[in-house]
Amino acid sequence: MSAQQNNFFKYSVAEGLAQSQVYCMESDQHGNLWMGTQGGGLSSFDGKVFKSYTFKEGLSSNYVESLFADGNYLWIGTRNGLTLYDGLNLKRFYPAEELQLSVTAFHRIGNENLLIGTSSGVYIYDGEKFLKKELFKRLRNSYITGFLEDSKGDLWVTSKNGILRISEGKSHFYNQSQSLDSEEVTSLVEDKSGNIWFGTLGGIELWNGKSFQKIKQKDGLSSDLIWDVFLDDDGRVWIGTQDAGISIWNPSDSTFSYLNDAIGLCNNHVRSILQDDWGDIWIGTSGGGICKYFGQQFEHFNVNDNPADNFVYAVSQDTFGNMWFSVSDDGIAKLDSAGIQYYGENEGFVNQKSKAIFCDSKGRLWFGTNGSGVAWFDGRDFHFLKKDDFPIGNWTRDIVEDEKGDIWIASASNGIFKVALRDSVINDLRLVELDSLYVGDSLVIRADTIITDTVVTLFETVQYSRQNLLPTNKINALYFDHKNRLWWASADKGIGYLKDEKKIIHFDKNEGIPSNDVKCILADSFDNIWIGTAGFGIARIQETKDSFEVKVYDENDGLSGGNVYLMDFDNEGNLWIGCGRGVDQVSLDVEQNVKEINHYGQSEGFYGIETCQNAIFQDAQMNLWFGTINGMTKYIPGTEKVNKIPPNLRFTGINLFYESLRSTPYAEWLTVENSLKPGLKLPHKQNHLGFEFFAVNLSNPKNVQYQWQLEGLENDWSPLSFANRVSYPNLAPGDYVFKVRAFNEDLVGDEKPLQLSFSILPPFWQRNWFVAAMLFAGITLIVMIFRLRIYQIRKKAKVKQEQLELENNLLQLEQKALQLQMNPHFIFNALNTAQSLFLSNDQETARTLMSKFAKLMRAILLHSRETSIPLQHEVDLLDNYLSIEQFSRSNKFEYQIKIADDLDINEIMVPPMMIQPFVENAVKHGISNLKKDGKIEISFSKKKNNLECSILDNGIGRAASARINGQKAKGHQSTALKVTKERLDLLNDEKNNSTNLEIKDLKHSDGSPAGTEIIVRMPLEEW
Repeated sequence: MSAQQNNFFKYSVAEGLAQSQVYCMESDQHGNLWMGTQGGGLSSFDGKVFKSYTFKEGLSSNYVESLFADGNYLWIGTRNGLTLYDGLNLKRFYPAEELQLSVTAFHRIGNENLLIGTSSGVYIYDGEKFLKKELFKRLRNSYITGFLEDSKGDLWVTSKNGILRISEGKSHFYNQSQSLDSEEVTSLVEDKSGNIWFGTLGGIELWNGKSFQKIKQKDGLSSDLIWDVFLDDDGRVWIGTQDAGISIWNPSDSTFSYLNDAIGLCNNHVRSILQDDWGDIWIGTSGGGICKYFGQQFEHFNVNDNPADNFVYAVSQDTFGNMWFSVSDDGIAKLDSAGIQYYGENEGFVNQKSKAIFCDSKGRLWFGTNGSGVAWFDGRDFHFLKKDDFPIGNWTRDIVEDEKGDIWIASASNGIFKVALRDSVINDLRLVELDSLYVGDSLVIRADTIITDTVVTLFETVQYSRQNLLPTNKINALYFDHKNRLWWASADKGIGYLKDEKKIIHFDKNEGIPSNDVKCILADSFDNIWIGTAGFGIARIQETKDSFEVKVYDENDGLSGGNVYLMDFDNEGNLWIGCGRGVDQVSLDVEQNVKEINHYGQSEGFYGIETCQNAIFQDAQMNLWFGTINGMTKYIPGTEKVNKIPPNLRFTGINLFYESLRSTPYAEWLTVENSLKPGLKLPHKQNHLGFEFFAVNLSNPKNVQYQWQLEGLENDWSPLSFANRVSYPNLAPGDYVFKVRAFNEDLVGDEKPLQLSFSILPPFWQRNWFVAAMLFAGITLIVMIFRLRIYQIRKKAKVKQEQLELENNLLQLEQKALQLQMNPHFIFNALNTAQSLFLSNDQETARTLMSKFAKLMRAILLHSRETSIPLQHEVDLLDNYLSIEQFSRSNKFEYQIKIADDLDINEIMVPPMMIQPFVENAVKHGISNLKKDGKIEISFSKKKNNLECSILDNGIGRAASARINGQKAKGHQSTALKVTKERLDLLNDEKNNSTNLEIKDLKHSDGSPAGTEIIVRMPLEEW
């Protein structure tokens, strides 16, 4: 058996890495990891997917020696020159023949020149050309391995021929003649105390500011062959060796710790070490790919060299602190300070699965097997219960102990067994069946042995089954709560407890339990019962005297799986749940409701992945042990770390009608970072956009969640989602801002979201210029119709021969002209109001107003051809006119049109536009200057042989109106009234009516003006 610190997650060719020899690594501005391999080219890794680049994609060579992240760019040094990656494409650099060699190191001097180390000296790149740096004459043709600008401003250059230091313009060269043991320097780093660590192929050379100090294998290094030295965020120095893994120097206690393949390192030949933005350490090896180092939150144990036999079905601890566990079909094993000891047939046990291990209060270990019954271990020998009391063929699922020291055993097919242990003094051992007792401490009893006055333990077995209280024989788990009640969980009948060993209290799906197949059961400190089910998650059961409440939690609440195999509480009250994809740590609030769920799977360091049923144990040190199908895993409390670093979010694509924007005519608006330049305006038909984004979180890449919002369409952020793309079809014209943010596994996100803006242009018929043009065209058309109609009327009048007819027709034509020549202010106000509505995008109201206006104009034109019209038409015209006036004057007055019950307005005929001038006069001179809301009431009634129309307003009165109008230029409306009155007079004279128009000034009780009433009388004509 091998114990593996499950601090590593390995990536190699099988996971997508280009090649298993990783000689250099770098992290870019997005948090992506870049790896240079020896023959496979370059690989990038975003936490989920590897992407490879080779000579075919533009690399100078598939052998990558060095990497350097330089702002938005990545410099790639190969065995055959330089390559530059700009975020989209690779560009080969062959600036000079001499640079077609190995490029081994980079260093940026401030924001200006780039130093380039090669296999033949140092070059400098000024942004345009490459020059050999003459300052490094001692290293002119040397193989350069690294650069460092230390905290004092000195520049260090390492090579295979020694070390060069440039301080205040002076050069200092160190090689074997200047105290170096090895001139072949491979790497260098400065620690937090200002010391510089040089890795060589002869150990460490430590520069303390004045001289070199040697650190070798005899001083604690795991090897003297060193390829990389690295300083982490905690100030520890990591030293990668060629044959002994990593040595880690901890400055707090000046000691070394070690990582190697024996505890999970993917290979002992370490070539590069890097710490990512989230604090995890990445280790590049020669032959083993790369490893991600987690720390010591989980410790994993492989119990068998054969992965197929790595099942651990049960875990427990004895009174000496040793861990006991089952080993697939090979029996059991003990883990102590000396290592692993296995127990099978040769050691007195059986080569079978053991699904239950339990240590009782007297230190005896109990083992439940699959087929050989139950055995206990006295410290030296194994003893099996006799066949009559406990069937050998029985499959054991769980073993517990009550407060009296009795042992209770759950069987997969025969119910529950109680094994009562009673100490007794036996005078003659021959009187007792030997396989039903336990004598002393590891005393071997033979059939012919006679011992008197000996204390022995007698076993008395009681079975509970379907024939004796239980509703089922298929028992999965047992648990004693704080009231010493024995709870049982079954495979087909739910759960229950044994009351006073005489009565069963039973609960199943009828009481709200999500499933009758319950895998595990336990109680919390509040006596709530928790169960894990097959396929339906977990349930909390709160039992009181009068109620039985069940609260279910499943995958919709955040559990990683519905099949729950094991459960236990840790020392801090967190509930741990094992399923098919790892374990969940469930935090509970004070009322024992689920507050938060953290999942640990393979990516989080839980290497065992799928847990085994009830294979969980909390040891004396409060560590949790889990049995899995891939060995045994120990959880070490207090090692959890909260990820406070938000994911590194970026846009990965923008689509227009499912096609990348780079493939459309709008590609120029897309940046290298796949965002948008400011000012993009798309036609109204280009309105289906999709956005793709991705956040790098190397700490836990699978648990990144996203939120997004499209301002201009959505008022709130979307719910958290694992989806990293969203589409918006049929966007209306307008301005939009798309925002997205990402959250890590601990729901930490960047406060400032990533965003981009764009606009959808309206169609031409919705633009302001088009609306204004249409309004102008409408006004022009009305004026042209008006002038054309006047021309037609005047032409028709000239052909009249009879003077009386001529005068009468002229009068009528003047009146018709006046019908069309409505108050220009009214027309202007109506059209101007409509234009304002269009410009403010209130198109529906504007269309309603224009419809009323068009209807009014159409009625006027139509009626102008008639000498009389039905009263209904006149009423409709008045109603339409007043509604337009009302709208144009912002509803500052109200009106009412009343028709007497004895009038048939469809049969009564009246001259067209006879009443409108008086109504218009009431609006203009009566209520327009009111400081309060105006009222106009129009009434039609029958008085003798006349049709009488009353126009009543609550205006300022004629006197006040005259004073106001005296200060203004007179308009044509007074002419319209005059002509209308003459026409009315002519009409009434023909019918011998004396009084046709009556105007009354209304007064309040105090004599103040109360308005005006105009009464118009016309001869009553019926159709």
